[in-house]
Amino acid sequence: MDRDLDLVSDIIREAGAIVLKHYEAGVTADADKDGEPVTVADRESDAFIVGALRRAFPDDEIVSEESFGDLVKPRRQAADDAAAQSPAGRVGDAPAERGDAPALILEHTPDAEPPSVEHAPPRVWYVDPMDGTSDFVKRTDDFVVMIGLAVAGWPVLGAVYHPPSGTLYRGGHGILAEKIVDGERTEMRVSDVTDPSRARLVVSRSHTPDIVADMAAQLGIEKMEKCGSVGLKAARVAEGAGELYLHPSIGTKLWDTCAPEAIVVAAGGTFSDCDGKPLVYDAARIHNERGVFVSNGRLHDAVLEVVAGAW
Repeated sequence: MDRDLDLVSDIIREAGAIVLKHYEAGVTADADKDGEPVTVADRESDAFIVGALRRAFPDDEIVSEESFGDLVKPRRQAADDAAAQSPAGRVGDAPAERGDAPALILEHTPDAEPPSVEHAPPRVWYVDPMDGTSDFVKRTDDFVVMIGLAVAGWPVLGAVYHPPSGTLYRGGHGILAEKIVDGERTEMRVSDVTDPSRARLVVSRSHTPDIVADMAAQLGIEKMEKCGSVGLKAARVAEGAGELYLHPSIGTKLWDTCAPEAIVVAAGGTFSDCDGKPLVYDAARIHNERGVFVSNGRLHDAVLEVVAGAW
C-alpha cells in the first residue's frame, strides 16, 4: 500500500502542475450538464489522472468527477437487477451499510465496524481532478486535487494536493498521515481538544448553513476558520489546525470524501455522515446523502448529539 501511495503522490503532483498552469493563465469556467462550474483545468487534470491510474492499476476501477458515468451506471444497474430478485429491495438504498472489513483494515483497526455492500468493487479509485473549482475561478487559492482508494468499500489510502503552495497531504490505513512541503515531511495528528467551546470550526468561505451556525451557538463555539474545498477543510482537522467540519447536506460526493477520510482517520480523527454512520463507498450511489461530519474524534459524539436534533 505504501508503494501505491508513493505512485499516487507522483501522479497527483503532475496533475497539480497541470491545474496550476491554467490557474496562472487565468482561465474561466463554463457550466457542466449539472450546472456546476468546470474548466479546462478540471478536464485536463482528469484525463491525466485517469490515464495514469489505468496504466498503473489496470485491474482497478476508477470513479472520477469528470468521467464517472461509465462506471456508476453499470453499478447502479447491477444493484437494481439484484433488487429485482430480492424482496429486501434495492441494494444501496438508505441506509446502506458496510460489510466485512478487508484484512488490512482489521490489522490496523481491530474494532472497525463492518463495509463492502454487496456490489462494492474490490478496489476503486475515487478522483476529484480539482476540488474547489469555484474558488479556482475566484482566485482564492483554495482548491486541491484529490485521489483516494477504497478497498471493498473502505477508504484505505488518500492524497490531497494543493497546487498553489505545493503542499501534499497524504495517509491511509497503516500509513503515516503526513504533510509534505518542499520535501520536508511533517506527521499530522489531530488535536486533543475535548471541550466543544474551545473547538475551531472550519466553514465554507461563501456561507455558513443555519444548522452549522446553530450547532456552534449551542456548543459555545466562537472560533471559525473560513476555507474553500472539502479537501482543505478536512486537512485542517487532520493537521490539528481545526477540530470540526460539518457539511449537513447532500452536496458532497464520494470523490470529495474518499481521500480526505483516509487521511483524517490515519491522523487519528473521525469521519462519518451527520448521523454518525460510516460513509459507504459502493460506487453505485455517488452522493453522501446524509451529509459529512469530520472531527478530531474526541468531540464527535458530543457534537453529534446537537446535530442529530436538527438534521
